[in-house]
Amino acid sequence: MVLVADGAICWREASVDQQAGLVWGAAAPKTKDAEAEALKRSRPAMRMVTRIAQLVARTAKRALARARQKLKCDADYFRGLR
Repeated sequence: MVLVADGAICWREASVDQQAGLVWGAAAPKTKDAEAEALKRSRPAMRMVTRIAQLVARTAKRALARARQKLKCDADYFRGLR
């Protein structure tokens, strides 16, 4: 779970050319050996790590959607003042 909290592992949504799944994030281990060690340590809890990473991604997506909606409403308001 520390890997998710630190941004080392993130959930990536599916796209046209990629499947959904866990990917290394901005704080990923710097070497292949460190990556392998991190995966080895987290392997027993990987199902839970995946679920937590999905929850974090969904929560961030909802927060961004709310922020975008607020910005749109603010822009509409100011456009109406003209």
